Amino acid sequence: MMTVDFNDYFWGEKNNGFDVLYHNMKFGLTASKDFAEFIRERSNIEENNSKLLTKLAKQASSCCSQGTFAPLWQVLKASAEKLSVLHMQTMQKLAELVKEVGKYAEELHKKHKSVKEEESGTLEVVQAMQNSWKG
Repeated sequence: MMTVDFNDYFWGEKNNGFDVLYHNMKFGLTASKDFAEFIRERSNIEENNSKLLTKLAKQASSCCSQGTFAPLWQVLKASAEKLSVLHMQTMQKLAELVKEVGKYAEELHKKHKSVKEEESGTLEVVQAMQNSWKG
């Protein structure tokens, strides 16, 4: 049976293993910010939908309250109001998620900064080794 040694595969073909790990960590911060922006935009859409449905509910309530269509207008008003509330709740949950993703991105940034400082010596050694192999 063949055993696999992490050390043999970590460095990769061009001995870029350290750089790959470091840049993946750096890209995680960018991805977190992009994700937060996406969720923020979605939250804005939910808020807009809620406002539009509230407006529609008011429109339905101002329509004929008598005659054969009266029960239909009541149902349309009630359903628009309920949907408006649901969109507002979704918007609030998404706003909370944006805050949590922001906290995560902040923690990730701090961790990235500390790793950068702690491992700067390792980076220098890796680069020196790579340069010595090239020459």
